[in-house]
Amino acid sequence: KEINNEVEALVREMINEKEKAMKMGKAGWDDNFMGMLLKANLKEIEEHGNDEAGISIQEVIEECKLFYFVEQETTANLLF
Repeated sequence: KEINNEVEALVREMINEKEKAMKMGKAGWDDNFMGMLLKANLKEIEEHGNDEAGISIQEVIEECKLFYFVEQETTANLLF
């Protein structure tokens, strides 16, 4: 549970940084999985005009954790 909380805090911090970069109009904030997920979520919210249309930040965190750990498992399997 402690590790999960730490991972969630780290991912939440990265999301906050991506959102700041997005609001400031910085280029390249959407150049990875997390950025693309946030961009797609923002587009979905804008199209429907409310925050309920997209996924929650907690769901973004869960998707990022899942993607990261699946990638780690796949890479480990390739090495053996």
